[in-house]
Amino acid sequence: MVDSYTLGVWIGRPDGTPNPGFFGANVAAPLLQQIAYALPKRGELNRSKPATVSSSVICWPLGYAAEKTAPEHCHQQRSAWVLAQTIPPTLPDRLRTRGLFETVWTHPATGLRTLPHCQANAQAQKIARWPALLEVWLSAAEKQHYGLTQAQHWDPDCQPHFNASKIRVNGLKPGSRLRPVPGHTHIPLTLEAVATQGPHYWLPGGKLVAQSQHQHKKTTRLVLDSAGQHSIALIDSAGNHTSVDFWVDL
Repeated sequence: MVDSYTLGVWIGRPDGTPNPGFFGANVAAPLLQQIAYALPKRGELNRSKPATVSSSVICWPLGYAAEKTAPEHCHQQRSAWVLAQTIPPTLPDRLRTRGLFETVWTHPATGLRTLPHCQANAQAQKIARWPALLEVWLSAAEKQHYGLTQAQHWDPDCQPHFNASKIRVNGLKPGSRLRPVPGHTHIPLTLEAVATQGPHYWLPGGKLVAQSQHQHKKTTRLVLDSAGQHSIALIDSAGNHTSVDFWVDL
Protein backbone atom coordinates (compact mmCIF):
# COMPACT_ATOMS: atom_id res chain seq x y z
CA MET A 1 0.00 0.00 0.00
CA VAL A 2 2.78 2.46 0.83
CA ASP A 3 5.55 1.05 -1.36
CA SER A 4 5.54 4.23 -3.46
CA TYR A 5 6.30 6.47 -0.49
CA THR A 6 9.12 7.14 1.90
CA LEU A 7 7.87 8.39 5.24
CA GLY A 8 9.73 10.04 8.07
CA VAL A 9 8.48 11.57 11.29
CA TRP A 10 10.55 13.63 13.71
CA ILE A 11 9.09 14.95 16.95
CA GLY A 12 11.32 17.40 18.76
CA ARG A 13 12.41 20.94 19.30
CA PRO A 14 14.25 22.92 16.61
CA ASP A 15 17.29 23.41 18.83
CA GLY A 16 17.50 19.72 19.75
CA THR A 17 16.99 20.20 23.48
CA PRO A 18 15.14 17.45 25.40
CA ASN A 19 11.35 17.42 25.34
CA PRO A 20 10.24 15.36 28.37
CA GLY A 21 7.47 12.88 27.64
CA PHE A 22 7.91 13.02 23.85
CA PHE A 23 9.47 9.80 22.58
CA GLY A 24 9.47 8.02 19.28
CA ALA A 25 7.48 5.10 20.67
CA ASN A 26 4.59 7.11 22.09
CA VAL A 27 4.43 10.09 19.71
CA ALA A 28 6.32 9.66 16.43
CA ALA A 29 5.43 6.02 15.78
CA PRO A 30 1.63 6.46 16.18
CA LEU A 31 1.76 9.55 13.95
CA LEU A 32 3.73 7.64 11.31
CA GLN A 33 1.12 4.88 11.40
CA GLN A 34 -1.73 7.36 10.95
CA ILE A 35 0.00 8.96 7.95
CA ALA A 36 0.54 5.56 6.36
CA TYR A 37 -3.14 4.66 6.77
CA ALA A 38 -4.17 7.99 5.24
CA LEU A 39 -2.25 7.45 2.01
CA PRO A 40 -4.15 6.42 -1.14
CA LYS A 41 -4.64 2.69 -1.53
CA ARG A 42 -2.61 1.17 -4.34
CA GLY A 43 -1.81 -2.28 -5.55
CA GLU A 44 1.27 -4.10 -4.38
CA LEU A 45 4.44 -3.31 -6.28
CA ASN A 46 6.67 -5.99 -7.69
CA ARG A 47 9.52 -6.19 -5.24
CA SER A 48 12.92 -7.40 -6.37
CA LYS A 49 15.87 -7.97 -4.12
CA PRO A 50 19.07 -6.24 -5.25
CA ALA A 51 21.77 -8.60 -6.48
CA THR A 52 24.14 -7.39 -3.76
CA VAL A 53 21.72 -8.33 -0.96
CA SER A 54 21.51 -11.87 0.39
CA SER A 55 20.30 -13.57 3.54
CA SER A 56 22.58 -15.28 6.03
CA VAL A 57 22.45 -16.94 9.42
CA ILE A 58 24.58 -15.11 11.96
CA CYS A 59 25.57 -15.91 15.53
CA TRP A 60 25.14 -13.77 18.60
CA PRO A 61 26.94 -12.33 20.45
CA LEU A 62 29.82 -12.13 17.95
CA GLY A 63 27.71 -11.30 14.90
CA TYR A 64 29.73 -13.48 12.51
CA ALA A 65 28.33 -15.89 9.92
CA ALA A 66 27.23 -19.17 11.50
CA GLU A 67 29.37 -21.29 9.16
CA LYS A 68 32.46 -19.33 10.28
CA THR A 69 31.69 -19.46 14.02
CA ALA A 70 32.66 -22.28 16.35
CA PRO A 71 29.56 -23.98 17.85
CA GLU A 72 30.58 -23.08 21.43
CA HIS A 73 30.75 -19.41 20.43
CA CYS A 74 27.39 -19.40 18.66
CA HIS A 75 25.09 -18.72 21.60
CA GLN A 76 22.05 -17.75 19.53
CA GLN A 77 21.36 -17.85 15.80
CA ARG A 78 19.62 -15.04 13.94
CA SER A 79 18.66 -14.44 10.31
CA ALA A 80 20.10 -11.26 8.81
CA TRP A 81 20.30 -9.45 5.48
CA VAL A 82 23.83 -9.13 4.15
CA LEU A 83 25.08 -6.42 1.81
CA ALA A 84 27.86 -7.41 -0.61
CA GLN A 85 28.69 -10.48 1.53
CA THR A 86 29.75 -8.18 4.37
CA ILE A 87 28.65 -9.08 7.91
CA PRO A 88 29.62 -6.47 10.50
CA PRO A 89 29.59 -7.38 14.22
CA THR A 90 26.08 -6.83 15.55
CA LEU A 91 26.73 -6.38 19.27
CA PRO A 92 29.87 -4.30 19.92
CA ASP A 93 30.99 -3.92 23.52
CA ARG A 94 32.05 -0.35 24.18
CA LEU A 95 32.84 -1.03 27.85
CA ARG A 96 35.26 -3.93 27.39
CA THR A 97 38.27 -2.78 25.42
CA ARG A 98 39.43 -6.37 24.87
CA GLY A 99 36.42 -7.23 22.72
CA LEU A 100 33.97 -10.11 23.07
CA PHE A 101 36.53 -12.92 22.97
CA GLU A 102 38.23 -13.81 26.25
CA THR A 103 40.63 -16.58 27.23
CA VAL A 104 39.73 -18.11 30.60
CA TRP A 105 42.09 -20.35 32.56
CA THR A 106 40.50 -22.85 34.96
CA HIS A 107 41.84 -25.13 37.68
CA PRO A 108 41.57 -28.74 36.44
CA ALA A 109 40.36 -30.01 39.84
CA THR A 110 37.99 -27.26 41.02
CA GLY A 111 36.92 -25.65 37.76
CA LEU A 112 37.50 -22.21 39.30
CA ARG A 113 39.14 -19.46 37.32
CA THR A 114 42.90 -19.17 37.73
CA LEU A 115 46.04 -18.06 35.88
CA PRO A 116 48.95 -20.06 34.40
CA HIS A 117 51.45 -18.71 36.93
CA CYS A 118 49.22 -19.95 39.78
CA GLN A 119 48.43 -23.38 38.38
CA ALA A 120 50.87 -25.07 36.01
CA ASN A 121 48.17 -27.42 34.71
CA ALA A 122 45.58 -24.68 34.18
CA GLN A 123 43.29 -25.35 31.26
CA ALA A 124 42.71 -22.57 28.72
CA GLN A 125 39.34 -22.00 27.09
CA LYS A 126 38.36 -19.26 24.67
CA ILE A 127 34.85 -18.00 25.39
CA ALA A 128 32.55 -15.50 23.68
CA ARG A 129 31.29 -12.87 26.09
CA TRP A 130 28.11 -10.85 25.69
CA PRO A 131 28.47 -7.08 25.90
CA ALA A 132 28.68 -6.02 29.54
CA LEU A 133 25.36 -4.16 29.43
CA LEU A 134 23.59 -7.24 28.02
CA GLU A 135 25.33 -10.03 29.92
CA VAL A 136 23.66 -8.93 33.14
CA TRP A 137 20.27 -9.95 31.69
CA LEU A 138 21.32 -13.57 31.12
CA SER A 139 19.90 -16.12 33.54
CA ALA A 140 22.12 -18.43 35.58
CA ALA A 141 21.18 -21.32 33.29
CA GLU A 142 22.11 -19.33 30.20
CA LYS A 143 25.46 -18.30 31.67
CA GLN A 144 26.17 -21.94 32.49
CA HIS A 145 25.12 -23.07 29.00
CA TYR A 146 27.23 -20.41 27.27
CA GLY A 147 30.31 -21.24 29.37
CA LEU A 148 30.35 -17.87 31.16
CA THR A 149 30.13 -19.14 34.73
CA GLN A 150 33.81 -19.98 35.01
CA ALA A 151 34.66 -16.42 33.98
CA GLN A 152 33.08 -15.09 37.19
CA HIS A 153 34.38 -17.26 40.03
CA TRP A 154 38.07 -17.04 40.91
CA ASP A 155 40.20 -19.53 42.81
CA PRO A 156 40.90 -17.89 46.23
CA ASP A 157 44.58 -18.83 45.88
CA CYS A 158 44.88 -16.99 42.57
CA GLN A 159 42.71 -13.92 42.72
CA PRO A 160 44.14 -11.00 40.70
CA HIS A 161 44.77 -7.79 42.56
CA PHE A 162 42.23 -5.91 40.47
CA ASN A 163 39.55 -8.39 41.44
CA ALA A 164 39.78 -7.45 45.13
CA SER A 165 37.52 -4.45 44.57
CA LYS A 166 35.20 -6.16 42.13
CA ILE A 167 31.55 -5.14 42.28
CA ARG A 168 29.62 -7.46 44.57
CA VAL A 169 26.45 -7.83 46.64
CA ASN A 170 26.52 -8.00 50.44
CA GLY A 171 23.65 -9.44 52.43
CA LEU A 172 22.97 -12.53 50.33
CA LYS A 173 25.24 -15.44 49.49
CA PRO A 174 24.93 -17.37 46.19
CA GLY A 175 22.95 -20.57 46.65
CA SER A 176 21.18 -19.37 49.80
CA ARG A 177 17.76 -20.78 50.65
CA LEU A 178 15.51 -18.18 52.32
CA ARG A 179 12.41 -18.83 54.42
CA PRO A 180 9.96 -16.29 55.92
CA VAL A 181 9.35 -15.75 59.60
CA PRO A 182 6.55 -18.13 60.77
CA GLY A 183 3.17 -16.56 60.08
CA HIS A 184 4.43 -14.36 57.26
CA THR A 185 4.13 -14.87 53.50
CA HIS A 186 6.96 -12.62 52.37
CA ILE A 187 10.65 -12.06 53.04
CA PRO A 188 12.14 -8.57 53.46
CA LEU A 189 15.68 -8.39 52.13
CA THR A 190 18.24 -5.61 52.57
CA LEU A 191 21.19 -5.70 50.19
CA GLU A 192 24.33 -3.59 49.89
CA ALA A 193 26.21 -2.70 46.71
CA VAL A 194 29.99 -2.85 47.06
CA ALA A 195 32.66 -1.35 44.76
CA THR A 196 30.19 0.22 42.33
CA GLN A 197 31.14 3.19 40.17
CA GLY A 198 28.61 6.00 39.90
CA PRO A 199 24.85 5.27 39.91
CA HIS A 200 23.93 1.61 40.22
CA TYR A 201 20.81 -0.45 39.51
CA TRP A 202 19.14 -3.50 41.09
CA LEU A 203 17.44 -5.97 38.77
CA PRO A 204 15.68 -8.92 40.46
CA GLY A 205 14.66 -11.37 37.77
CA GLY A 206 15.97 -9.02 35.08
CA LYS A 207 13.52 -6.23 35.98
CA LEU A 208 14.68 -2.84 37.21
CA VAL A 209 13.09 -2.24 40.63
CA ALA A 210 15.55 0.09 42.34
CA GLN A 211 18.29 2.49 41.37
CA SER A 212 20.57 4.88 43.16
CA GLN A 213 21.73 8.13 41.61
CA HIS A 214 23.81 8.84 44.71
CA GLN A 215 27.31 7.41 44.94
CA HIS A 216 27.10 6.88 48.70
CA LYS A 217 23.67 5.24 48.91
CA LYS A 218 24.64 1.59 48.70
CA THR A 219 21.68 -0.28 50.21
CA THR A 220 18.30 -1.26 48.85
CA ARG A 221 15.33 -3.07 50.37
CA LEU A 222 13.41 -5.73 48.45
CA VAL A 223 10.37 -7.83 49.35
CA LEU A 224 10.26 -11.43 48.12
CA ASP A 225 6.79 -12.96 47.88
CA SER A 226 7.17 -15.81 45.39
CA ALA A 227 8.76 -19.21 45.88
CA GLY A 228 11.34 -20.87 43.68
CA GLN A 229 14.69 -19.95 42.21
CA HIS A 230 15.53 -16.24 42.07
CA SER A 231 18.34 -14.13 40.67
CA ILE A 232 19.25 -10.55 41.60
CA ALA A 233 21.62 -8.59 39.36
CA LEU A 234 23.56 -5.45 40.22
CA ILE A 235 25.01 -3.19 37.52
CA ASP A 236 26.69 0.21 37.73
CA SER A 237 27.09 3.09 35.29
CA ALA A 238 30.51 1.81 34.19
CA GLY A 239 29.03 -1.48 33.02
CA ASN A 240 30.40 -3.56 35.91
CA HIS A 241 27.90 -6.15 37.03
CA THR A 242 27.37 -9.20 39.18
CA SER A 243 24.44 -11.41 40.15
CA VAL A 244 23.36 -13.68 42.99
CA ASP A 245 21.25 -16.80 42.47
CA PHE A 246 19.27 -18.17 45.43
CA TRP A 247 16.08 -20.02 46.46
CA VAL A 248 12.96 -18.91 48.31
CA ASP A 249 10.74 -21.33 50.26
CA LEU A 250 7.29 -20.03 51.20
